Amino acid sequence: MHDNNKRAIKVAIVYHCIAHYREAVFHELCNTDENIEYTLISGVSDCIPSLKTVDVYKSRLPVEQGGLRWRLVKNHWLKNKILWQDGVASLGVSKEFDAIIYLGVVYHISTWVSCILAKLTGKKIYMWSHGFLRREPGLKGLMRSAFYRLADGMLLYHHRARELFIERGFSPEKLDVLYNSLDVSTQKKVRDQIESAELELKRSEIFKNPSDPVLLWIGRLTSQKKLNMLIQAARQLKNQDTNVNILFVGEGPEKQSLSDEVDRCGLKKQVCFYGASHNEDELGPLINLSDICIAPGEVGLTCMHSLVYGTPVITHDNPDFQMPEYEAIKPGVSGMFFKYGSIESLAETIKVWLDQGLPRDEIRDACFRVIDDDYNPSNQVKIINNMVRGNPSIQFSLSER
Repeated sequence: MHDNNKRAIKVAIVYHCIAHYREAVFHELCNTDENIEYTLISGVSDCIPSLKTVDVYKSRLPVEQGGLRWRLVKNHWLKNKILWQDGVASLGVSKEFDAIIYLGVVYHISTWVSCILAKLTGKKIYMWSHGFLRREPGLKGLMRSAFYRLADGMLLYHHRARELFIERGFSPEKLDVLYNSLDVSTQKKVRDQIESAELELKRSEIFKNPSDPVLLWIGRLTSQKKLNMLIQAARQLKNQDTNVNILFVGEGPEKQSLSDEVDRCGLKKQVCFYGASHNEDELGPLINLSDICIAPGEVGLTCMHSLVYGTPVITHDNPDFQMPEYEAIKPGVSGMFFKYGSIESLAETIKVWLDQGLPRDEIRDACFRVIDDDYNPSNQVKIINNMVRGNPSIQFSLSER
């Protein structure tokens, strides 16, 4: 509860929309007891029509009853990239809020205007952002730098972004690594109810040879994820007398192409296209029964979803073409990396992981620790609260972690 003798710091959080996977951290922010009152400001539309978002009903439900302190604004998208949000610019001069946390996307024009106005009125400005994913020379990099320099502090998803900011002359004290998370509390409840007999039964229902290792992909089936590499790697393993099953959980535009690739590779009896699901009670056992999650392209939140259920992750080793969540993979502990773009390396890495023969319980515990230590809503809220209070967390470089 707030200290009644001390006025709460009022903070607006500006997002384009509230994705379903963000609900847990936003709910925890709305319920923080650190004398900070957060209010979400967002539209309901995203530039990705398939993105599942939080029901706007939560904006009308009291926080005490599971709702969110959430005000809706109208989004105006141009070419699915450039965004103007009604009412966001005026937040910069509003006397209601002491600070504003913006989703730091350089293509959100209303954020530029709001930030400049907030700067002129003395508000604290923070950005919750991927920041720099890679080194960006030229005009684009200069524009990003100018945008991010409007902020008094950056809340970044990973340590590499922090190091790239420091390279560009940003003060380390203004850069916090926030990580990322899903609804860990719900996922742990599901995880605790999973029984080994249930997993064995489900494997036998899905695959003809359930004793063969299961390689999982969970997420959208898109060309960006390079999932054809997984199918080709499975064919190479089969030619080397290592049979594996593949479980695709998700839908997307590449489904037919991937199905055709399965037929060409003679793997039809080893591959299951399960379909999409947003139900953790259904997803938890599917992830838990899998031996490895494979992300041939960028890994993203798939990494978090796999690790929370104890399934290690294999993805590629080129950080310039990765999403921030790849940093959660500790080689030989919670997964491995293969050489970017190489099917041969992917197949070899899968085999190395399978051949090392680590006890499954030991692997699960190692994956759980990654989520428990960093990638959870409670940790994110603590880091956000610290920055708002002017006490950024102590951060370490990648080489020190």
